[in-house]
Amino acid sequence: MSDEPVSQSLPAFVGRFRIDAVLGRGAMGVVYKAYDPQIERPVAIKLVRADLLESEDRDEYLRRFNNEARIAGRCLHANIVAIYDFALHEGNPFLVLEYVEGVSLSQAFKRGTQASVSEVTHIALQVLDALSYAHAFGIIHRDIKPANILLTANGRLKVTDFGISRLTSTGFTQGAMMVGTPSYMSPEQCFGGPVDQRCDLFSLGCVIYELLAGERAFSSLNHADVIYKLVNLPHPSLRDKRPDVPREIAGIVDRALAKRADDRFASAEDMATAFRGLSETKTETDPVNRLTREAEEHETIVVSSSRGQISPPPDTSLRSLGDFEGLDESSVATIERSLARHIGPMARFHLRRAMLDAHSPDELCRLLGQLVPQEDLRDQFVDDAIKIITARQDQSIGAAKAAEQGSGASISRPIPGQPRPAAEAIESITRALTHTMGPMARHLVRRALERSTTLDELQALCLEVIDNVDERRRFQNLLADRGYPGSLPVSVRDLSGDQM
Repeated sequence: MSDEPVSQSLPAFVGRFRIDAVLGRGAMGVVYKAYDPQIERPVAIKLVRADLLESEDRDEYLRRFNNEARIAGRCLHANIVAIYDFALHEGNPFLVLEYVEGVSLSQAFKRGTQASVSEVTHIALQVLDALSYAHAFGIIHRDIKPANILLTANGRLKVTDFGISRLTSTGFTQGAMMVGTPSYMSPEQCFGGPVDQRCDLFSLGCVIYELLAGERAFSSLNHADVIYKLVNLPHPSLRDKRPDVPREIAGIVDRALAKRADDRFASAEDMATAFRGLSETKTETDPVNRLTREAEEHETIVVSSSRGQISPPPDTSLRSLGDFEGLDESSVATIERSLARHIGPMARFHLRRAMLDAHSPDELCRLLGQLVPQEDLRDQFVDDAIKIITARQDQSIGAAKAAEQGSGASISRPIPGQPRPAAEAIESITRALTHTMGPMARHLVRRALERSTTLDELQALCLEVIDNVDERRRFQNLLADRGYPGSLPVSVRDLSGDQM
């Protein structure tokens, strides 16, 4: 969950809780990251928006908020964001919730990204476990969507925002008010009529479809068109969007997205059983089953459900390791173990996804660093990953030098006591680039040297990696008064071990 910077408009305290940042804003209110000084732990504070409380619907919003407190207090489950307290601040109610260190699915899987079948199975089973638990209490979420499903730092999924849930036993009716988010609402929600737990299964079907297809099952530029599609039109075939998705998975999605509630799964447990039954029906020749068995030899990911476990297969469309200079199987495994210390068993999947998106090792490190929630640990992780890659490249360079020496080729060496202008100039460039790129600068300079023959070319290549105009100007200013000859020839051998 990413934090927004603290602004002047933030309250200093809500009750006894110190407010540190805004986590998000929704239809019901504002969610803050806060700190509880008594228990000494971070928490999330959900405060009703003042403008809603000042409207003619104040009583309705207060009733719904009080209802949320009662509902959330009954949901004590590993896959549901917990509620710690309920109180008033200057006459306005607020909830004290578990602070989740992580990101939502909408952040983890950007629009256009296609998740692997194993990732989706892992996600679906945990969400279904949470829904099965809540439904047993007569609680319907009514707004299952990627933004309300959080991926924690240890790889666990947590469902949040029960603010628009209703107890089915209370007898509340929606009247003309539709509760939910377009593109994820069930057809019966669109009509504003009575709903049961099967509306949550429809919404989860929309989430699963989007994760696999990389686009929403029902989308348009305006809400009216979305609702028309939800009520009247079938969703586009999942296998037309992504032929590699197994027919059994597509069948589960089709059933969850049935227009009539009676045609869907009867319960979250039934839908979970369908997912868990997939591995039991696969044959030995099925590539998905084969990959699952291979993955079991290396790693088993335990799902939060006490009813079973899954061992997700690796993505079959992984980028070849050879596409990244300096990375081999050993380097990847070391980086994966380092990442797993921060985000848990999902490290393998996020590493593979980043390898698909990145075009160079340094870009790979930046993408992976974004997954580490804590800033101080994030910098350390990126630094460690760069060292792993650099060490591998140094081995390659050392081997090349040894081969060159063995062939009798001459290697220029500095004369003892004489200055090394090229090496000194390269060190100055490295220091200037560090002001912008941080510890990755040394790795970037090393890569640029492999494509440079003069200092001018080296500076130009280093300048290309700086996106910000002001930072580019700063880099140039730092080097402006150096006075070394731009035509001075350079090579990777000018980087001595004591410098780098």
